[in-house]
Amino acid sequence: MKTACSSGARPARSPSADTCGTTRVSAPAAELKDQVASPTVPLLDLASDQIGPLLVASEAEGFRFLRRVVGEWEAGTNRFTRKGEALLGNFVDDRLVAICGLMRDPYQGEATVGRLRNLYVLPEYRGRAIGAALARRVIELAESSFKVLRLRAGTPQAAVLYERLGFTPTTKLKDCTHVMYFES
Repeated sequence: MKTACSSGARPARSPSADTCGTTRVSAPAAELKDQVASPTVPLLDLASDQIGPLLVASEAEGFRFLRRVVGEWEAGTNRFTRKGEALLGNFVDDRLVAICGLMRDPYQGEATVGRLRNLYVLPEYRGRAIGAALARRVIELAESSFKVLRLRAGTPQAAVLYERLGFTPTTKLKDCTHVMYFES
């Protein structure tokens, strides 16, 4: 599956020793329409000033997965650096507004099975195809590294998105709600 998403270079952001903030500043809805999302780019670090607003918003919605991503990143246990893996972000006016990861499926022992993980878009940026662009880029990257791409949709809205992108719903696979097979 090919997309128009670009993996153009963005300067690496320097790590920050600060802890993640607990406040979020949102632009008024009218201003959001004028903001242009950047291409999907690899994240080379998780600076707290960038990831902090996503952590706060995701936890306010009851999601814990971004906290796990940051914890694993800080501990060095998962930096999405193995063959075929990537942690991607999308920026609007230099603000990180969405994140998505691709990694070997930790629930499978096979190196040919990838997993789309941790897709999250700030609520005020949803409905602008940012999540779809991130997921499409993950699919594009996965196609060259894995035979199978799996995921677990956390909400009905996420399931609809993944099915629109070509994933097949499944109840037969453990730790997985959707799967995509690539031709060899």
